[in-house]
Amino acid sequence: MVGDARAGELNSSISGARPGFESSRWTDDGGAGVTKIEFTSCKANGSASAFSSTHVKMWQHKSLRPDPQKGQTRKYTACKSGTSKGEFPSMSKGDVLYFEVDQINTWTTNISLSVSKVRVAY
Repeated sequence: MVGDARAGELNSSISGARPGFESSRWTDDGGAGVTKIEFTSCKANGSASAFSSTHVKMWQHKSLRPDPQKGQTRKYTACKSGTSKGEFPSMSKGDVLYFEVDQINTWTTNISLSVSKVRVAY
């Protein structure tokens, strides 16, 4: 994932991510409201396969302990031709977070995902 970070927002893109891909980490600023992860213009296998969906999970990084999942897994379908938006829990100032691409078109292997615009608002 390539991008730049601003207070409360991260903008980036994804190219050729496989299921299990983890985003860059960000540190929550403690602002009010939910964490939003948006994907715009999703493609499977570089457009070689039709895109139907991707599942996204949000995790909290914990040193020396297993990372807990925050909120439920979200299924993104609208980013085929627009923007899919997933809402995850509001977090506390200083929490280190990341998202994971869990499935692409219900597959967990042998497929990749590219997203022209990723926006994380926290």
